[in-house]
Amino acid sequence: KDQHAQLLRVFHGLDPRRQTEQCPVCLDEHIFCEPDAQGRVGLLTLEGCGHRSCVGGLCQWFDAQIDQGKTLDAIRCMSCKAVVRESEVRSIASPAKFAACERRTLEAALARTPGFHWCPRCPSGGFLTEKKSPGWENCADAECTNPQCKHRFCTRCRFAPHPDKKCYTVQ
Repeated sequence: KDQHAQLLRVFHGLDPRRQTEQCPVCLDEHIFCEPDAQGRVGLLTLEGCGHRSCVGGLCQWFDAQIDQGKTLDAIRCMSCKAVVRESEVRSIASPAKFAACERRTLEAALARTPGFHWCPRCPSGGFLTEKKSPGWENCADAECTNPQCKHRFCTRCRFAPHPDKKCYTVQ
């Protein structure tokens, strides 16, 4: 392998006796790193923290984090755990994985937005006007914004409206 490494270093115009930078993901000299699916090779520097990794290793790292259910604001550097910029994830992760992560990020943001509710019957969501019964513990009745659904539900417990009962009694 040492002779192979020296030949590769010469091919890349490097000193054949001097090792090149090691990739923290695949743990190999960057000249030995595998290309990513688009054929890109070499080391990339993450803009936010300055850590470097081979393109194939970064792609695998980002895809693995996406497979674990991470949102774009939770994808981290492999070395220091700094948040990676969305533009970097978009350019390096596989397109299908990035699209899934982008959708998951949007859904999580909407779920945290006051007044936004997902319909329990269809995949629609929206800002719903609630008809609140007297007392905070009673039903918050709303109607799905999807014209084909129009399902009425309590936004607190997601069951059918129950204006005269508390949510915990209808479950």
